[in-house]
Amino acid sequence: MCFAGSGDVITGDSNGTLTLWDPTTYKAKKQAHVVHHGGVFALCISKKGTLLSAGKDRTIAEWETTDLVRRRRPVELPDDAGVPRVLLNPVGDKIIVGTSRNTLYSGDFETGFEEIVDPTIHNVEKFQTILAFPGDAEDVTSCVALKPNHFVTTSADGCLRCYNSSTKRREWRRTLGESVTCASVNPSGSLLALGFATGTWKVMDLSSMEIVFEQTGSSQAVTAIQFAPSGDLIFVATKELFATIFRFETPQRLYQTARIGPLSSFAIFPDWDVNSQYIRANSTIGHIYHWSAINGELVDHATVRDVEWVTGNCITIVCRSPSKDLLVVGRDNGSVRLYDCPVQSTKAGFHALCGHTHAIAGLAYVGNDLVTAGIIDSSIFQWHS
Repeated sequence: MCFAGSGDVITGDSNGTLTLWDPTTYKAKKQAHVVHHGGVFALCISKKGTLLSAGKDRTIAEWETTDLVRRRRPVELPDDAGVPRVLLNPVGDKIIVGTSRNTLYSGDFETGFEEIVDPTIHNVEKFQTILAFPGDAEDVTSCVALKPNHFVTTSADGCLRCYNSSTKRREWRRTLGESVTCASVNPSGSLLALGFATGTWKVMDLSSMEIVFEQTGSSQAVTAIQFAPSGDLIFVATKELFATIFRFETPQRLYQTARIGPLSSFAIFPDWDVNSQYIRANSTIGHIYHWSAINGELVDHATVRDVEWVTGNCITIVCRSPSKDLLVVGRDNGSVRLYDCPVQSTKAGFHALCGHTHAIAGLAYVGNDLVTAGIIDSSIFQWHS
């Protein structure tokens, strides 16, 4: 519903009908039928006084507010844009469209519409939000950094999205057709390992964007996947309470070196030591396991007491800054905490970053900037210190 300059009320319904109402008699003055197949989803009065409408058919149309006569040929959004849910006309002929796939488009009837990323800037303690990416269409499941200045997000809609942190643009998207649960990139940045809700895990060559290896080792979802810093080992865990270590002969050929389990609960948040000799991981009931990467057997805490770990991400959503002087923690309430590293007290002070409305799905340092991804709000923030 919206109001014309004359005071008339204009509504759109699920049948795709526009109706012009007299505000004094409450009667319909004019109707335009089936203007959008599947229903009218958004209305807006433009700066020049015309009516803008959008519907389930992904088209944007312009109408006279006096008699609902169409002014021009409608414009259709791309197939993967989702359904328009919000229309804005902030200035001139520029139209902003928000869609059901968590995407913003900008354009006009002459040039068409392009996906946009709008910067939002505000200060929070030591950090400054320099960009809020539109994010994924469904729940974000992981966020991993690539080199240089790129990061990839995965989501429950089965899509990979690669963003450039310098240009503030999404560079590519790849649809895989099944829900992605976790991801890891090898040290050289050439391979991306992906775990799926179906129990399958795959390895993608990032130069060709092709899947070069695929294996289904379980009927349950993959809960964790992590490359070793040496690049030739990978840890894979599933909800079947087992985990496996594989060694790469080539990107297309892997073989199993160790099988871990059964576990008391499935493993999440794995971390390797810097020499690729040990693995540690948390479980859903709070147990922290330490295993030998050679045979998958448990090792005691004394053995790994002085071991240097790659990420520190073995408890929750955690990452360290490249300089290792900051520890970043993502929380279930959507806040992000920054601690001096190492953290030496349960009462240690911290800086809090706020922006997400729900739990954090992933943290990654891309260069010197921190990228945070929210699970439910499907938003991605880039923070600059």
